[in-house]
Amino acid sequence: MRLGLPIISINPQEKVSKSAFRKKILKSPFQKFKWKLFLLFLLTFLISYITFLVHFNLVNNLSHDRGRGYFFYLFGKYRLIEKIDGSKIYVDWSKLLFVLFLLYFPLKIIIHLVLGYWQKNCEREVNVCLVKKLLNYAERNKDLMAKKSDEKVYIIDNVVPEFSRQFISIPVDLFEIFVSISFASFSLYFLVKSYQLSWLVPLLFIFVLINLIWFGFLYNRFGSLHQTNLAKKKNCQNIEKFQIKTWLEGLKNDNKLKSSKSLSKLLDRNSQQITNLDFLSTFCQLPELAISGISILFLFLYYQIYRGGRGDLSWDIYFIANGLQTIFFKIKKGFGLLPVISTWQDNYQKIGSFFS
Repeated sequence: MRLGLPIISINPQEKVSKSAFRKKILKSPFQKFKWKLFLLFLLTFLISYITFLVHFNLVNNLSHDRGRGYFFYLFGKYRLIEKIDGSKIYVDWSKLLFVLFLLYFPLKIIIHLVLGYWQKNCEREVNVCLVKKLLNYAERNKDLMAKKSDEKVYIIDNVVPEFSRQFISIPVDLFEIFVSISFASFSLYFLVKSYQLSWLVPLLFIFVLINLIWFGFLYNRFGSLHQTNLAKKKNCQNIEKFQIKTWLEGLKNDNKLKSSKSLSKLLDRNSQQITNLDFLSTFCQLPELAISGISILFLFLYYQIYRGGRGDLSWDIYFIANGLQTIFFKIKKGFGLLPVISTWQDNYQKIGSFFS
């Protein structure tokens, strides 16, 4: 009796290699779900764009330069001037804040919820699509499936769902990072141009470049240390669990056992090792903690280098520091995706082993 699964469009008379069949199965979701991915990208863009609009229009109307008294959007601008007294423009803050409130709370939240639901739905559809294709292949190659059947069941039950989630989440997250950095960079360009801060460009360039270099170095150094420590910690915990399980089973079977004191010594020794590993792992948070203070670091350097430690700080410099903070937060998120991408590649290889 045949399973009621869709048959892949391959000519039965045509001999297709396993590698070609594998590539066809794994690449098919890209073609089938490209429009749904496009919709996910669109929703992601709208969320980033709304965030940009809120920040951009607040910056414009808090300044005392051009752009004050208007709400700018993609296709134009909306006048929000309460009155003009000589050269001074009074912003109608009641209307502006109401517009920003509507943008963020009803609109952005609704789009964010729709994005979350649609993303979960797409992940499920990709999972079902891949499982159907793998089962269809298994039905066509029963003799091959008899080998390492437990491993193939594990791939379908565990690897495919994780691969499906990463198949959708990774491109969406990468697109969100790109769009957010683009908007933040445009804000910096606008601030530099509007406030005539071209003399600040060398500091911005050097600041961004140096911080990218040291953040990449720290992330690579501490990231590998963190993974090593996690592996050691997991190994200690597994040994501990095995020893406890063996000792308790010995009680049940009335076998001769080692004294519980030896087990206690093992627990104490493992506790010391895990404590040391946890202590080293705390230093792995240094890159993230440093990124959180990028805006303060920039303000400090600007005030000490360009202002000579004297005078006041203006809104424009604060807004530039805030833009840099946004950019580096997204860069940090991008570095955080690297292990996820590596796992996705490993899962791809594991699914490929289903055909061997």
